[in-house]
Formats: sequence, C-alpha cells, structure tokens
Amino acid sequence: MGGRSFCHPRSTVFLVLCYAIFLHHCCFFCEAVALTDPKEVKALRIIASKMGNTKWNFSVDPCSRDPSWYTLDDREGELGAICNCAFNKNTTCHVCEIKILYEEMTGIIPPEMANLTYLENIDLRYNLLHGSIPASLGSLTRMQYLSFGINNLSGEIPKEFGKLTNMISLSLDQNDLSGMIPPELGNLTNLEKLYIRSNQFSGEIPTTFSNLKKMRLFWASSNNFTGKIPDFIGNYWSQLENLKLEGTSFEGPIPLSISNLTNLNSLIIRDIPRGGTLLSFLQNLKNLTILVLSNNMISGEIPEYIGELNQLQML
Repeated sequence: MGGRSFCHPRSTVFLVLCYAIFLHHCCFFCEAVALTDPKEVKALRIIASKMGNTKWNFSVDPCSRDPSWYTLDDREGELGAICNCAFNKNTTCHVCEIKILYEEMTGIIPPEMANLTYLENIDLRYNLLHGSIPASLGSLTRMQYLSFGINNLSGEIPKEFGKLTNMISLSLDQNDLSGMIPPELGNLTNLEKLYIRSNQFSGEIPTTFSNLKKMRLFWASSNNFTGKIPDFIGNYWSQLENLKLEGTSFEGPIPLSISNLTNLNSLIIRDIPRGGTLLSFLQNLKNLTILVLSNNMISGEIPEYIGELNQLQML
C-alpha cells in the first residue's frame, strides 16, 4: 500500500543511479583506451633504432605510463616519452616531450623526430650521439626547450631553427659543432637561454641577435668567434643575468654598454688579448655575485665604485 521501493526497477532514483554509474564506467573506459597516434608510434620505433635505444617496450603503448617508457636511475639518468592524452575526447595521445639523459646512446639524432609534431621539449644531453643536427627539426614549431648538449655532434646549426619562434631555451654546448651561427636564430624572440660554449663556431655573433630582447643567459665560451664583443648585448639584452665569454677570439675593449645590464649577477669575460679595457663598464652592475675578468688587457685605475659591489662572492 506504501510507495515504490528504492530498489524497484521503475524507481526514479534507481534509474538515475544506474545512469550515473553507466556514465562513470563510460568515462573510465574512454580514459583507459587512450592510445598514442599510430604515426607517432612508428616514428618512435625509428628513433629508438637510430639512437640505439633498446629500453623502450613497444609491446605496450608508449603513452600508457608503463615503466619502460619513463624511468629514472641513480646516475641522474632519464629515459622517457611524456604524452598529452587530451585529444579527441581523451582517446588520442600525442608525444610532447622526449627525455634521454645519461644513457650513453651512441647513435644519431634521427630526422624522423620531426614526425612527432606535438613535441615541446627534447632533452638528449649527456650521451654519445654523433652526426649532424637534422634540419627537419625546424618544423617542430611548438618547441620550447631543445637540449643536445654534451654529445659528439658535428656540422652546423640548421638555419631552419629560425622557425622555432616559441623556443625558450636552446642548449648545444660541448659538442663539435662548427661554422657560423645562422642569422636566422635572431627570429627566436622568445629565447631566454642560449648555451653554445665548447664548440668550433667561428665568425661574428650575428647582428640579428639584437632581436633577442628576452635573453637572460648567454654562454658562448671556448669557440673561435672573431671581431669585438657586440654592443647590442648591452644595448638590447636588458634582462640578461648571466654572461660567459671566455676562451674566444674576441678582440677588446669590453664595450662600455655592458654597464646597462643592471640585472647581471654573473659576468665572466676572459682571454681578450687586444684592445685596452677600462673598468668603467662595471659602474652600474650592483647585482653581481660572480665577476671574472682574468687574462684581459685591463688598463687604468681600479675605480672606487668597485667597493659598492656588495653582493660579490667571487672575484
């Protein structure tokens, strides 16, 4: 005589609960079947083969979060593919980061890496990779962080890298790269960090680098650059915090415009053999914590304002 039971098949509450449970399982199922784009799986197979990477397990999906696709070891090594699976209503994954560090890979950087068109970060530091840098990587226009440092790479920087206008950090240091720096890199107006030390680069720093007004760190030591230290560093790189120029073939004097870099906390300029340099460029650099000016042709007296550099920890 009373109302319908809560568990009665026709109960409104019962139907609502069943529908909610159905949606929950449906969403769970969708998330569970998110798979890597097949074209990217094919590219990853080629990349692994050409780099000498035998650790990735292709019997499972690369974006499945299986341990074989992302590992850390005690040597600070890192081996992984990191994905974004939010595409096509959470059913498709795209590889957005490749990190292979301290893994002693002896192969090459494959041109097929350009087929991973969603890549934003490639980090291949501390390996034994050889050969040249593929020009095809210039098509990866989502790229923000590109690190090939501390390998055995040779050849020139591809001019196609000038298309990577979202780049924030570019690390090519401690390789055997050569040639002139392509002026096209002056298009990278979002670039904040550039590591090109310990290579065989020659010629002058391109004048197009005056466009890199967000630059915060520039390391170009141990190369064969010629000419003078560019004035645009002091005139346009107002956000610069860390400058390292040692063991180059630059001529002096150190430009007075360096005094405009009031955000500098580390300044290392060494081995400038010609052109007498006055220390007046230090006048406004009150945030310096590291200052190294050895083996330069410094002339004139030590100015009194050196004593105002109260934050110096290394001189």
